[in-house]
Amino acid sequence: MSIGPEYIAGFFDGEGCISARIIHGRYGDYTRIQTTMNQKYSFILEEIRDYLKIGHLHRCNNKGRQWRYQINKREDVVKFLILIYPHLLGKKEQAELAIELNNKLLSHDRKTRMSKEERHERIELVKRISKLKKEEPCRIL
Repeated sequence: MSIGPEYIAGFFDGEGCISARIIHGRYGDYTRIQTTMNQKYSFILEEIRDYLKIGHLHRCNNKGRQWRYQINKREDVVKFLILIYPHLLGKKEQAELAIELNNKLLSHDRKTRMSKEERHERIELVKRISKLKKEEPCRIL
């Protein structure tokens, strides 16, 4: 099987998910951006993981009948999205927003508190990613 950015983008458009959340932790809020792909057979996800050399693969909780390939590390998520972005159709706008969110987070100095405006921008980007995720099936047509 020949795996490349085009194949991975097509697979991701159909079976993938981009998630962004703001998590309220003990030491303040932080933003998580991650991607997942689910599939009944692990070999396709293994090929994708081996090609990308990032993320991890594990069985889902639904009686072990499904596998999940997940990328959690923010730098790796962005690297992955930039690689497949030119080939995406259905999730292109979501990927764009996730990359923009990451860039905003990188531009902020972690040693200082975020301004109200920065927090508002971050929250709005997370909301837009989530909204697109819910609308997604209709957007491809």
